Amino acid sequence: GGAAARVGIVKGKFMDFRLTEKQSALQSLAHEFAEREIRPIAREREKIEGPAERFPWDVVEKGSRLGLRTLALPEEMGGAGADVLTLCLVGEEIAWGDLGIAVTFDQTWKISHLIEHLANDEQRSRYLPAFLEDHRFHLA
Repeated sequence: GGAAARVGIVKGKFMDFRLTEKQSALQSLAHEFAEREIRPIAREREKIEGPAERFPWDVVEKGSRLGLRTLALPEEMGGAGADVLTLCLVGEEIAWGDLGIAVTFDQTWKISHLIEHLANDEQRSRYLPAFLEDHRFHLA
């Protein structure tokens, strides 16, 4: 027992570290994406000299079509409304495949929060439709 048990720490009353079903599903989706699409090409990409040819836009586009690019946008703006922990879980799985690809998604998520909180309605109506329609449209 002890003091920790008396105040509920041992029984998990203060923090529940279990993932939600949605978090687990997105983590699995990102892991499967990294395993299937990213890891098989990661080493070969390192041998390509030109940066424009090295970056796998086709793979990033596939991740976007899975909904990974718009995770951080709220649902009313066309995203998934993922919280920071969910973004960390998904980003970690993508980084397991390739850190550069993970950073591409992570930067987009970071700027998505700025669009949500700092952009005015006119700016949102000007930029969000193009962002939502183009799977290669990332933010940094």
